[in-house]
Amino acid sequence: MQNVLTVEETNKLSISQQIEKLSMRLLDQDREDLAEFNKIIEFLKPYEGKKLTKTVLRKLNIFLDRPYTQTEYGECMNSKAYFPRQICNNSCSYISRLDYSNSGGRQGLQILLSNSEKCPVININFIIENNPCYSKTLQKQIGKATSLLSYRKHKELAKKFDKLNNAMYEYKRLFDEFPHKYALSELGLKDY
Repeated sequence: MQNVLTVEETNKLSISQQIEKLSMRLLDQDREDLAEFNKIIEFLKPYEGKKLTKTVLRKLNIFLDRPYTQTEYGECMNSKAYFPRQICNNSCSYISRLDYSNSGGRQGLQILLSNSEKCPVININFIIENNPCYSKTLQKQIGKATSLLSYRKHKELAKKFDKLNNAMYEYKRLFDEFPHKYALSELGLKDY
């Protein structure tokens, strides 16, 4: 899912429509992430107390319809498959989607499995408690975003943005026309 607007969409839509469209895309992405997190939890329940092995991870990727792909050099992952990650010299064990790493954390999931083991033992309660961004926070964000979009707050935000944008344009124009810019900077006024 693309979380940015194309140039055509930006040129065609008003500011409030752009905010609404982008908010809806992000809301849909949050819903997909929450549903996927819940699917992962349901899949891992039968493996409670067992180690997360490559076999279990491969089964998880097949269950989520994100299988590893084969190349002439061996197995590699497509951009949606989950893979294990160790951070800080084996002190934290995660499973991450490759697009999570490639997008700087803006897409995909990264789920903390353990704080201290190289091959983590699956503990559902630990996963839910230590990944509040998916288990609790994401649910709150979805509810808040849904209510804000239903109240059309994006139109109010767009009006304020237009006023701010026009004021900044005027400020920059006047600042650039002022003959003694350095005197203004001594007063604390800056060029933006």
